[in-house]
Amino acid sequence: IVKATKGKKVKTFFNLPEYEQWLESTGNGGKGWSVKYYKGLGTSTSAEAKEYFSRLHVHEINFGVLSNDKVSPQDELDTVLPDTVQSGSDLIDMIFRKERVSDRKQWLETKVDPDRFLDYSLVSKAEGVRYSDFFNKEYILFSLYDNMRSIPHVMDGFKPSQRKVLFGCLKRKLTKGEIKVAQLTGYIAEHSAYHHGETSLQGTIVCMASNYCGSNNVNLLTPSGQFGTRRMGGKDAASARYIFTKLEPIARTIFHPDDDQLLNYLKDDGNDIEPEYYVPVIPMILVNGADGIGSGWSCNIPNFNPRDIIANLRRMINNEEIVPMSPHYHGFTGDIIVKGPGKFAVHGKIERTDEDELLITELPIKVWTQTYKEMLEKMMTGDDKKPSEILDFKENHTETTVSFTVTVKKEKIDEFEKEPGGLLKKFKLNGSMATSNMVLFQEGKLVKFDTPEEILKVFYDVRHDFYVKRKDLLVKNLQTEQRKLSNKARFVEEVCAGSFIVSNRKRVEILMELKERGYDTFNTKNETNLSDAESEEEDNQDDGLSTAELAKGYEYLLGMKIWSLTFEKAEALRAELAEKTQELEDLMNTSPNHIWLADLDAIEEALDQRDAEFSESAADELKAMKANKKKQAKTSKKAGKKKKDEWEFDDDEEEDDDDKMDLSSEDEVVVVKKQPAKRKPAAIKAAPKPAPKPVVVPKAMDVENEIVIASDSEKDDVEVKGLADRLKKKLSTSRISPQSLSGDSLDSQLVHASVSPVKVSSAPKVAAAPKMTAAAKK
Repeated sequence: IVKATKGKKVKTFFNLPEYEQWLESTGNGGKGWSVKYYKGLGTSTSAEAKEYFSRLHVHEINFGVLSNDKVSPQDELDTVLPDTVQSGSDLIDMIFRKERVSDRKQWLETKVDPDRFLDYSLVSKAEGVRYSDFFNKEYILFSLYDNMRSIPHVMDGFKPSQRKVLFGCLKRKLTKGEIKVAQLTGYIAEHSAYHHGETSLQGTIVCMASNYCGSNNVNLLTPSGQFGTRRMGGKDAASARYIFTKLEPIARTIFHPDDDQLLNYLKDDGNDIEPEYYVPVIPMILVNGADGIGSGWSCNIPNFNPRDIIANLRRMINNEEIVPMSPHYHGFTGDIIVKGPGKFAVHGKIERTDEDELLITELPIKVWTQTYKEMLEKMMTGDDKKPSEILDFKENHTETTVSFTVTVKKEKIDEFEKEPGGLLKKFKLNGSMATSNMVLFQEGKLVKFDTPEEILKVFYDVRHDFYVKRKDLLVKNLQTEQRKLSNKARFVEEVCAGSFIVSNRKRVEILMELKERGYDTFNTKNETNLSDAESEEEDNQDDGLSTAELAKGYEYLLGMKIWSLTFEKAEALRAELAEKTQELEDLMNTSPNHIWLADLDAIEEALDQRDAEFSESAADELKAMKANKKKQAKTSKKAGKKKKDEWEFDDDEEEDDDDKMDLSSEDEVVVVKKQPAKRKPAAIKAAPKPAPKPVVVPKAMDVENEIVIASDSEKDDVEVKGLADRLKKKLSTSRISPQSLSGDSLDSQLVHASVSPVKVSSAPKVAAAPKMTAAAKK
């Protein structure tokens, strides 16, 4: 899986521990060797494939006889095997049988030596590989790596891919400008030696930037674009080539830059990559929780309120008792209720807003809106086994909130409310969560924690030690800066005074005079003082090497610009020196605990700002939603009014009070829509329509303002005849001649009538009436 090449020399390795052992044995980190990782067969060239098969007799190794494979609990290994495992057969049974989960966990929770591997070159061709050796030295490494990729570390709450993402973002200083997620993925893969698929890494970036309810309480990356919503639990995120991200401002408050130098950075091909783990100011594993499934082990940790965590850390710093914590999810408006040790009930929100109406405004944690909508659709349609239980539902969600308006028969709601569990149970708004499977890596092995407070205590011990180390490092750095400023100020003053001549002199003479005058040398890479590290052996080195070392050490003096060699610069350096001296004095008087408390205050301020922005955004979203509803209602009302006013009159006719029929008269037919007096609507120009068939109906009855009468279609004729039959008992006959005006629907037609009595006949059909005059209308 790894090949190292140097000229014509080639080294091949079949596992990473073997390669890392060889790398260490080179003494120079493999300098001069070109290293290539082989992820799959696709990485190999055609020539390499031929090489593999030409050496098949070397690569092919058989297993030994299983019945001869005896295993002792120790078996020259540091792996803990259950007492029941006595042979290779028992070992295979333990690893693959479903019922032996506990034995498998015991086997995997032991801290495994990462340098251990199965050396196939030592395997006898006659005896073959022992099953116990293969599983305890080879297969266990696969299981270990699987768990490391799937289960986070107790200190930073990261899996390796998440840690690589943060490392890449910090290295690129991604605090201001945004970058496309697809581009960031390539950068991280290049600078952190990520050897897996980039699609998986893109998913990791999207998850770290998610901030919808049910994802992160504190997202470390900015979601600029569609990073997914609670509608589909993040599955509705856009492609990585369309979305952008950067570090959130709070990220550097939690992962403080002063800790960077204290971390244990891993190496790959001699280059520094991400650290073994980060040490944040607060335990991010409790803030954002975790889920993961590995080999034999899995992990499920709920989210907790960062403010509760900060409060408990303050209590621990002040030697006070900590308060038990309950799960908390940012933006969740439902209820999380303690049901027992490590057990919690999660309730959504539902209320009855009318006799036949329910309003659902919150769902249980990680029940996504689309999933719940599909459940409501099943309740509405029903099936062969279960009838329909609701009539209809409407959705009024925003980007961050849930809102289902459900219509149910009144008697059904009454019935649901009386059932055990009430509406919450009926509409599946009950959920649960537990802290019974909080498994994390700690010091290279898997550890199960029973309570979040246990995790907090483990975190506290390590983090406190790092604050002690941080203070020591800060003091050392300030002392170095103080000495450097003092040397620079003195050097500028001597040059300005003429006591130190730098012009028209040889380089070696200047370097030697600096050394004789007692100026300190500093390593420009890490700012360490080289003067104290000089030994007699260095003094005996040749002048060329001594000069080179001195030149590096005095670069901070001789590299100053000519413009810096002034009295004003000397005064500025003295002022800066005074500031650093005061800063050093203040730091010396500050305890590690007080530094920690200041960091906690900074995180709380960042959370306050984040919450204020979230509230403002939610308020703007709600305001926009209400404005949109109001606009839609206004548009609908205006459209209805326009439809009401669109009546066509002849241009030569004037409407007057006579057009309003007397409702008390039984000898007149009522006009469908009464028009305002003295109003003459503009005629609507429309294509001529075929003359409608006149219909004989009974005489007009005393109704309100409208009777729906004829249209052009036969279907409407049937409706009119039905109406005539229902009215004929009370009405005398009258000939009706409808005149088609604007609009195609039956409701939009104005009915005109003559007052000549006629004999009632069954479904008479007569010729279309001529266009009527105002007199005829009367």
